[in-house]
Amino acid sequence: MESPEKSREDLEREVTQLRAELLEAKETMQAICEGQVDALVISTPEGQRVFTLQGADQAYRTIVEQIQEGAVTLVEDGRIGYSNHCFARMVKRPLEEMIGSHVRQYVIEPDHDRLNQLIRQALGGSAHGELTLQARDGSLVSVRVGLNLMVLDGLPSICLLVTDLTEQKRAEHVLAREQFVRAILNQAADGIVVCDANDRLLFANPAAQRIVQFDAEPLVTIISQIWPNVLDTEGRLVPLEEQSLASALKGRVVVARERRLVHSDGSHYDVLVSASPLRDTDGLIIGAVATLTDISQRKRAEEAERQQREWLHVTLASIGDAVIATDTASRVTFLNPVAASLTGWSQEQAIGQPLGVVFAVVHEQTRQRADDVVSQVLRDKRAIALSNDRALVTKDGREIPLEASAAPILDTAGNVLGAVLVFHDVTAKRRAQEELKTAKDAAERASRAKDQFLAVLSHELRTPLTPVVMGVSILQARADLDPAVRDMLEMIHRNIAMEVGLIDDLLDVTRIANGKIELQRSPVDLSAAISRAVEICKPEIEARGIHFGVDMGSAAPYWVEVDVPRLQQVFWNLLKNAVKFTPHGGRIEIRCRFDEGYVVVEVHDTGVGIEPEALLRIFNAFEQTDLSGPRHFGGLGLGLAICKALVELHDGTISAHSEGRGKGATFRVRLPLCAPVGQAEAPPSAATQKCAIRPLRILLVEDHVVTAKMTRMVLTADGHTVETAGDLATALELARQRDFDLLLSDLGLPDGSGHDLIRELRARGHKFPAIALSGYGQEDDVERSQQAGFAVHLTKPASCEAVVQAVASATAEQ
Repeated sequence: MESPEKSREDLEREVTQLRAELLEAKETMQAICEGQVDALVISTPEGQRVFTLQGADQAYRTIVEQIQEGAVTLVEDGRIGYSNHCFARMVKRPLEEMIGSHVRQYVIEPDHDRLNQLIRQALGGSAHGELTLQARDGSLVSVRVGLNLMVLDGLPSICLLVTDLTEQKRAEHVLAREQFVRAILNQAADGIVVCDANDRLLFANPAAQRIVQFDAEPLVTIISQIWPNVLDTEGRLVPLEEQSLASALKGRVVVARERRLVHSDGSHYDVLVSASPLRDTDGLIIGAVATLTDISQRKRAEEAERQQREWLHVTLASIGDAVIATDTASRVTFLNPVAASLTGWSQEQAIGQPLGVVFAVVHEQTRQRADDVVSQVLRDKRAIALSNDRALVTKDGREIPLEASAAPILDTAGNVLGAVLVFHDVTAKRRAQEELKTAKDAAERASRAKDQFLAVLSHELRTPLTPVVMGVSILQARADLDPAVRDMLEMIHRNIAMEVGLIDDLLDVTRIANGKIELQRSPVDLSAAISRAVEICKPEIEARGIHFGVDMGSAAPYWVEVDVPRLQQVFWNLLKNAVKFTPHGGRIEIRCRFDEGYVVVEVHDTGVGIEPEALLRIFNAFEQTDLSGPRHFGGLGLGLAICKALVELHDGTISAHSEGRGKGATFRVRLPLCAPVGQAEAPPSAATQKCAIRPLRILLVEDHVVTAKMTRMVLTADGHTVETAGDLATALELARQRDFDLLLSDLGLPDGSGHDLIRELRARGHKFPAIALSGYGQEDDVERSQQAGFAVHLTKPASCEAVVQAVASATAEQ
């Protein structure tokens, strides 16, 4: 262990050494401050050290002081260790103030981040960039800087070389301004040509090159060598010495002179040429400048307008309508031949005349002079049509019924130049309208007669079917019926249903044509309507051995707001159609799928298919596909037309698709979906509903003896007492003699109608309910029955079940 005395000696030596180093540093700093030497000052963790550039570094110092760039040495924190006089002059500061200061204080604040970035980059090797210096007096100096890493006494430093860009920036600005002006001239729509005093071309912008058609690279020396043939407005050649640039070189100013420049290929430009001399500060002409405004499009437009005016004049003279034009004072300026023929005024006589003299118009009924419509047009600047009760009084006093309209004549600025009146004789038109009205009335009478005929035909066809339907139903109800007979009765029942279906189709077409189908819509699961249609067609599907399937899709159930019976009618028609045209052993599929707010139902079959041309008319009424083949499929061709109308009434669409004959067909129905509702219980069918009613005394009025007999049989079998009458008088007499609980009456009676009967019974005080039984079954018929006082309207042929159900319904509240 060392003694304390020895340690004290060591400390004294260290203090003496430090004092010597501090004295040396002081002397060195003094020399630097007096400018006697250049020095690099570096602060380190061990203290401040000074490195001089004397001796062997003197040559470097001399070079650095002589160069025109600023030279600065930085320590790694950005403080200046050395600066030459050039950099000091850039920032306009004494050299002695710069040593030890931070270089950042000579750079504008927005560039500080850039400076720091350059210093960081330089510590890795080198960096280059541009900065803006701020001198003591506030002036700014644009500089380019280069920074390089160097090591002094083992410590990293940065050598900063600064180049003044002031003159370069000024030159760039001047160049940019010249380029800006040239860019403006090059973008100008007008051609610009500049020549010197010797007619040598100095400048031509692209527009001038296009108009004159020459290549300015290299520029042609003499303008006369590039200038095309120049024509004046009369088409005469303009001598070179009289052209605009030549005139400007002689000191004259040329303003908007119209010329045509004709090129060697025959093309030309119409231009307005202006030219002025160019003078120096002493007023001497040193050149000339010319501007070329291309008016070719305007000239073409003027020519087109001239041709259009000529065409319009010819057209107005040729059209079938009469035309009269006026000025703003309502004086006639034009009269075409038709107008001359109608008014009796020739064009020579009419020009300049007040319009009211040439075009005299009166009211056909009142004989009063009509209002001056042209004056109103000129005032309001809008077209006006005369009412149809006007007549033209011609020059010779004749009257011609007419239709007329007037409109203002406007220029492009919207100013009124006059008015044009267009009119024509409507004598033939009125005659045609009368004939058309007569034909229309006849057609409407024929249509009403046709509708009446179909209604009567329906009644006459349905009435004899009623006892057949009832008789079949009675026989089918027998338990001891032979199976062969039962099958025969089922065949009869199906054929009657087909017959009734044909009658219904005829009436539906009439309803659709007259717009009399009203839908009773309610939300329903689509599968119910499809299932009902399948149930009806299932026996025939099985009889034909057709492979059948229904795919409701993954999105089921599909809720739609529809008239359920009518929608069932659609699917029944489509399915019946598919069965009819699909051979034994074929396949029929019903497929459902979701389609963005809609449900699509496809009825696809592998049947005979549809020819492409037939697809275009397959939904037309009474239209059928080609039946010339070996198999006749029958039908009236109404089913698909009815389907289309019913689907469209439900806001849906229906379409047919087929690859052709023998390749099957697909009918696609698209219906809008609605919000689902709770599942309601289906009402019991007529076949299953229990009709527990008391025996009734029924007055049956029917003039068809067989129908009356079968109806009476059905009612008495159900426990009721029935009195029959074949006409209105007998029915009224029976009602006077006996008390009844119910009236069941046909509407077509020999001495009146069922409506007359119910009204008379009500007038006599009889309150018992009534059922109408009729072959008339359209909406109007049902509505008339209800208005007359019938509680239920049964359409023939009515089955036993329908009659029993109607009796139960009519007497339910008794």
